[in-house]
Amino acid sequence: MDIQQQQEQGEPVNELENFFNISFDSAARDQLRQIALWAKICSITSICGYLIELYLWLFGQSRFFSVGGGVLEVLLNLLVIGGGATINYFLFRFARAVSRGVQNMDALHVNSGFNILRLYFKAAGILVIFILSLVFLAFVGFLLSDLQRMQ
Repeated sequence: MDIQQQQEQGEPVNELENFFNISFDSAARDQLRQIALWAKICSITSICGYLIELYLWLFGQSRFFSVGGGVLEVLLNLLVIGGGATINYFLFRFARAVSRGVQNMDALHVNSGFNILRLYFKAAGILVIFILSLVFLAFVGFLLSDLQRMQ
C-alpha cells in the first residue's frame, strides 16, 4: 500500500517510511553493511580517543591546547573533546540503525539511520562554524593588540 492510499483511507503515515524510498538488492545490502561496520569502527575508536584525551587533560599528563591555562584552555579542550565525542556518537547511532535495518531487511531502520546521519552532518557543521568563528575572533584580537602596541 503506498502513501497516497494510506492518506485516502485515513491511516497515519510515518514520514520515515517514505524518506528515501530505498529498495535493497544484494549489492546494496553488502555496501550498507560495510558502511555501517566502518562507521561503527571509526566512531568507537574516536570516542575512545576522546576519552583518553579527557583523562590525560584532567590529570595533567597532556597539554592538548596549552595556552597558558585559564578559561581559554578549558573552553577549547571542552569544545574539542565534547564536540568531537558528540558528533561521533551520532555516527555510532547511524551505524547501529543501518546495521539493524540491513539485518532485518527493515527500511524504516535504514531510513532513521540516514536521518541520524543528517543530524551528524548538521552537528559537525555547527561545530566547525563555531570553531572557525572563535579562531577568527582570536585572530582579530591579536591584530588589534598588535596595532595598539605599535601606537
